[in-house]
Amino acid sequence: MSISFKIGKPVRIGDQGGYFPVMHKFADGSLVLTAFNGEDRVQTASERKSVFGVETYGTYPSTYFQEAREKGIYPHTISWQSQSRDGGKTWKPYGGPILPCGTVLKDGSSIFISMLTDKAQDPNKGTSFEQARAMVWRTKDNGKTWKGPSFVPVVGPRTLDKSRYDEYNYVAFTRSIVECDDGSLLITANTFFQGDTHFRVAVYRSTDAGESFSYYSTVAQTPSRRDDVERRFEGYDEPVMKRLEDGTLICVMRTGSYLPLHQAFSRNNGATWTEPQPIGSPGVFPDLVMTHSKVLVLSSGRPDVYLMAKTAGENWGYKNFVYRSSYAAGFVDGQEVNERSCCYTSLAETAPDSLVMVMSAPGDLDDVSINDPWDEKQRKKFAIYAVPVTIIMPNGGEK
Repeated sequence: MSISFKIGKPVRIGDQGGYFPVMHKFADGSLVLTAFNGEDRVQTASERKSVFGVETYGTYPSTYFQEAREKGIYPHTISWQSQSRDGGKTWKPYGGPILPCGTVLKDGSSIFISMLTDKAQDPNKGTSFEQARAMVWRTKDNGKTWKGPSFVPVVGPRTLDKSRYDEYNYVAFTRSIVECDDGSLLITANTFFQGDTHFRVAVYRSTDAGESFSYYSTVAQTPSRRDDVERRFEGYDEPVMKRLEDGTLICVMRTGSYLPLHQAFSRNNGATWTEPQPIGSPGVFPDLVMTHSKVLVLSSGRPDVYLMAKTAGENWGYKNFVYRSSYAAGFVDGQEVNERSCCYTSLAETAPDSLVMVMSAPGDLDDVSINDPWDEKQRKKFAIYAVPVTIIMPNGGEK
């Protein structure tokens, strides 16, 4: 079944600069966007009030970021937020905790968890397991008020990323929390276990409504000996997980800039996973939405920003470029490529088979000199855009 997309006119959100947009939809349909401008320092209360225009709840305790900086971690601390209550057509400043990964629970409340974990007192010292802690926020009124952060234990195999994090615990929760029929919560993370040579994607599980998380399974890891690893292969990271119509879990993962996205499936609630396989398109930080019509839509990019779609039993099909961000200005494995976007995206369904996707791009789309979102000075010239998307079904009708 051939599915296509009708791409609407992008709406610029704010003027604070833009990088790494993350968007969530609450039970009432409202959207909250968190974006980062890439400065590696703690944002002061006055700065947050100036940026948001409202008092905010803050993000992490200052001691947490102090420890992070001392360890050389890049925590994406300077952020801004906006909220939309009309499906992404208009946006207003919003103040709340940073929302890197979360979900709406079956009771209509929402739970969110911090991206990074920090090293807690380790009661399992001397064993192969360790305990870290993450921060959890909850809201029962669609983000009007928040409870948290509460510090919850995260228990799993010892982690170590010598190249960047030294002795700092490294479990980076990413995007997805899935609530199971038994009430347990599954969350994906990219991490380095001791002995790993590349990133792996793991699932952590909570059986106490998010009061603690424990390592549950590995979705994908790189064999200890792999002679065919490409120079830019990172392992498996930046996962997103969704439940399909038949109950199967799908996890789509990055493997490196300009390298193919991979997918794996679980038919036993995340306990075991199929071998990861490429989906036929490169990308980073993928996002997934299961629509009203049971169409699974994927957003990603690098190169460019695009959408793909599939239905049950089908492979990934029709690829629609939303923003052609690459141009001849650099070299990647002999090919001239550079990006006018970080190509990180987020996706939400705003009405039956109507979507909004957020992405970064130059604040002045006609200024070709804005061409490097990884440059701190240029990053301030980038912006976040909301792009309306309509799914076109095979009979030619818009859903």
